[in-house]
Amino acid sequence: MFALKGFTVLTCPWRTPEVALRQLENTRVFISTATEATKERYAGMLQTEWGDAEKFVNDFMEIKNNGGAAQGKEKTAANTFYLLTKKIADK
Repeated sequence: MFALKGFTVLTCPWRTPEVALRQLENTRVFISTATEATKERYAGMLQTEWGDAEKFVNDFMEIKNNGGAAQGKEKTAANTFYLLTKKIADK
């Protein structure tokens, strides 16, 4: 709806990996099936974090260095971002 009204839109996950991965797939579908008028308005995804940036970066690096957190079930922004970047890289 916002894209149709002329706004640039982003999908913004937070801390639930399953939801974020579904948002990624939905975003890819939105972009691939958009009309020419709206296609350029889908800007992708922006990870949100509602806490301390330093903790987010430290948690992310720990997860990355340990090969993932709790088989992807840990509900944190850092784990969600790790799984999203992994999924995007595996495309």
